[in-house]
Amino acid sequence: MDEIFIKVDETYHDKVDSDVHNSEIIEKLHNGHNGKPITKIEISPKGKYLVTYSEGDKSLICWNVENVDGSQLKSEFSVNSDKRLNQICISDDKKFAYTYSCYIDIYRYDMMNNRQKIELDCDLIYDDSNPYDYCTFNLKDELILYCRGTIFIYSTQTKSNQWNCIRMYKKSGNFKFISISKYDKLYLYLNNSIYEWNLVTEKSIKIFGNDKEMRYMKSELVKISSDEKFICTRVIDKIIIYSIELEVSIASFDINNVIQLHMLIKHPVLYSLLRPLLFSLLSNIPRKGFLNSMMDHLPKKHFYLPNTIRTTSKYAFGILDGDVWKINLEKMELNISFLIKNSNELNNVNNSDEIVENWYFEINEDLYQNIVPGKDDRNKKYGDELMDLIDNTLSKPLNDKETFLMYGVGLLKFAIKENNLELIDDIYKKCINYFKEDLGNNNMSLSIITSTMSLLNEYYPEYILRYSLETTMIIDTPFYSTVHKNNNLHLSSFQYPQMVNITQTILWARYNIFMRKLHDRNIYTFMIYIVLNIIQFLIILPLSPIYFTTYYILLKYHLINNIYVSDMLSYFYLIPSYFVNVYYKIFPRSTITTPTIIFMNPYIKFVNYPQKYNWFLELIKPKSSPFVKTINRDIYKTWNGEALINFKWDTYGKYYYAMIWIGFMALLGCFTAAATIPQQYINEEIQNQLLIASIILGFIHLSFEVRQFSYNPIKWAHDFWNLFDVIAYVLPIYTSIRWLQTNETNLIPLLSFSCLFLDIKFLLFFRAIEYFGIYFAIIISVAKQIVSFLVVLLIIIISFAHAFYILLTPRSIFSFDELTNNNDPNNPWNIVSSYYQIFKNGTIDTHQFLIQQPNGNTNMFNDFRTSLFAMYLSLTGDSSALSNWSYTDNPSLAILIVLFSLLIVVYLMNLFIGLLNNAIEKDNDRVSYLMQKAEILAEIELFYLLPHQRRWNSWFPEVIYYYANVDMTRKKIKELIDDNEWDSNEFIELKQILIKKLNIKHNFNK
Repeated sequence: MDEIFIKVDETYHDKVDSDVHNSEIIEKLHNGHNGKPITKIEISPKGKYLVTYSEGDKSLICWNVENVDGSQLKSEFSVNSDKRLNQICISDDKKFAYTYSCYIDIYRYDMMNNRQKIELDCDLIYDDSNPYDYCTFNLKDELILYCRGTIFIYSTQTKSNQWNCIRMYKKSGNFKFISISKYDKLYLYLNNSIYEWNLVTEKSIKIFGNDKEMRYMKSELVKISSDEKFICTRVIDKIIIYSIELEVSIASFDINNVIQLHMLIKHPVLYSLLRPLLFSLLSNIPRKGFLNSMMDHLPKKHFYLPNTIRTTSKYAFGILDGDVWKINLEKMELNISFLIKNSNELNNVNNSDEIVENWYFEINEDLYQNIVPGKDDRNKKYGDELMDLIDNTLSKPLNDKETFLMYGVGLLKFAIKENNLELIDDIYKKCINYFKEDLGNNNMSLSIITSTMSLLNEYYPEYILRYSLETTMIIDTPFYSTVHKNNNLHLSSFQYPQMVNITQTILWARYNIFMRKLHDRNIYTFMIYIVLNIIQFLIILPLSPIYFTTYYILLKYHLINNIYVSDMLSYFYLIPSYFVNVYYKIFPRSTITTPTIIFMNPYIKFVNYPQKYNWFLELIKPKSSPFVKTINRDIYKTWNGEALINFKWDTYGKYYYAMIWIGFMALLGCFTAAATIPQQYINEEIQNQLLIASIILGFIHLSFEVRQFSYNPIKWAHDFWNLFDVIAYVLPIYTSIRWLQTNETNLIPLLSFSCLFLDIKFLLFFRAIEYFGIYFAIIISVAKQIVSFLVVLLIIIISFAHAFYILLTPRSIFSFDELTNNNDPNNPWNIVSSYYQIFKNGTIDTHQFLIQQPNGNTNMFNDFRTSLFAMYLSLTGDSSALSNWSYTDNPSLAILIVLFSLLIVVYLMNLFIGLLNNAIEKDNDRVSYLMQKAEILAEIELFYLLPHQRRWNSWFPEVIYYYANVDMTRKKIKELIDDNEWDSNEFIELKQILIKKLNIKHNFNK
């Protein structure tokens, strides 16, 4: 991209005296190293001290550059060192460090300039194979060290001579280290791209990626300077300016291109903002043209600008011919203003818009960040004047990239609420087009769409399907990377860069350092070291299976590390691994690798939660992410949605789900044991303890249901399983309390139903396992689809039950305990089974000999409730409730039975089976299961994760990538082609590259 965007004050006053051009801008400073050439310089984080090093003089000198009035600097202290130093750094309170060979020396000076040597509690001085690659101080005066992929951060705020390590990070992956800034930002290089990783927030961003210029470049050729707003990157002779606020590259220019440099410095306000950052990158640049006139106070014999430039807010310091030169940046800016005013060459440049544009849109940010429901409410909220401003300027952000990126989310929300379909479509296309223009640097434009997906899901869900299909199998580079993996990582997600926080291993590191000191100090401590290792060996040997398992788990979950190895606890695990590796090097094993291709998940910032939050309010009603608010089937139809679910599940979901399941099994076990074990096998005291435990565990689980209800009562009530969960928790709690209070036998029905609901609730936990989850998804989704049919069926059954009740209910008073003789055919005494005596001559006594006493089931239509149950029994094929009457004597009964059997048993039940079959076919796929899993993950995020955990960038990254098996990718693309879902109008070039790579022949329908 060839543009720089900055807010320019149109009322800029350039009153510059003509003699500014002749003022001293560049001055050579006193050498201080006995005339020996200065080879290294460094500046403290806040620009208070400058330290210089001369390899010839083997000395370091610290200079105070905070308040420099004259040309000469004040020397604070000097240090002589006979080592050849690799790197030096200094803090703003006169602590300095330098690395050499495999070691680091650290000193600090007090108010009297007395020097004290500092030791590190996790110093790698005891491991010669791990030299320090980088050292620096941050703005908090913390010391940051980088060594072979591991970052150590030490607190320096201590009165003792030992600094303690407070944080540790370990690199995971083949990243190449570039540098670490004073703002706690780590810069890494991988896959032709440059990444920034924040050591505080653990958030990663890609600041630059371009195939043509980065593909064969070494990381040593990259130089980076940054502040809180911009990141300036120099790649060979090109400088790229990245806006931290917009999260995109806003400008790039060639430092050897005089015209581009003219256009850059033509705007003094822009240069003022970027001055310290850019100047530190302008080393070893040939002086020519306008740049030569800027630097005309530098002796003409110097063809290049100073190298190793270090800048403060006012000055820049660089090395030329072994001397340090001070450049007054403020005077240089005045000089530039003067030259701009008087340079015909610069004023004749007419194409400044090619690189510099205004990028601040002059309108209130609330215009786009607030969402207005309707036009009437718009006028009430904003007023007529502001609404006219909105209507007149809505089109301007679409034509201005930086304004569009800044206000795009609010503008799209506004368009959705206003039902402005034309504006919605324009914004959607702009987001896609900006990303296509620069795949490596503009992926954040897609976040405008994904951040508003909850609104699109509510108002215009067709855009979700469109986005899902158009962005399937894309990448944020102009080419696809294929890697071979030993394991099947299909749809396994990851993020760049992969840095692991191993701070919890600091105690382990200190222990190993202590053991190493015992080994090295003297013969007596060495004997103690030997004894301790022998004891460890004797303990480990008989418990080796448990030891290897435990050590592996602790190592995998970063509770210990293998950076420090100095005792038998570590050697016993690592030595066998070493010999196994040696064996396989001598006798290589045949490994089958799986070719996989890397895709980018286009749901940028889809899983992120708002960064501003109140910790207490988050516990009551947490803020949600677009992922939580958008459970849409179209998202999970493609691999993007499935890979997203896999990432969340593997990162934290399965662990929290297991803990929830274990907690529920504790409740189930306690209550079931108390209710099921016979009294002869359990005493009353233990039984009461189990009931108390059931009450406590039940209330814990119930509290999460209460939080879900308070979060969204309407959504909670619409989910049947939430009501089921409440019953499953409330019944055992109520039953346990009643049992502890009364110990009544009438609690047996409550015990029965409590165990039933708990057992079914236990079964529902299997819905997160794919083998079972697909069937649970079918059951739940089918039930939702046929609920209206069941309501109709229920009403018809109630109608028939009412009709049978009227027809067959007794019309006279009777008692089940006393024989009642009357002519009522529906009297239970008249329809109950009667027995007559048969004499030997075969005659039958006309008087009843025995009569079976009736009960409530003799005539089930005696009560409307049992009448309903009788209809249900008839529905299942049990017609015994209607068999006590003669059908020839009661034709009305026969007609009702025929109508019931034809309408319900034959027609409606067969229709019901057909509907079930259609519903099962519709939902018999993995999409329903993935949606179900997404709902589980959303519940875990909102109600089980703590507020700060929802902001962990390692769990909720902005950009996610995933692997896909090449063979399965080829098969999936062919399925999409057959379903006419592959030929979208977007990303045709990328898709052509992909199918060519996979040897698929297909002509796109443009």
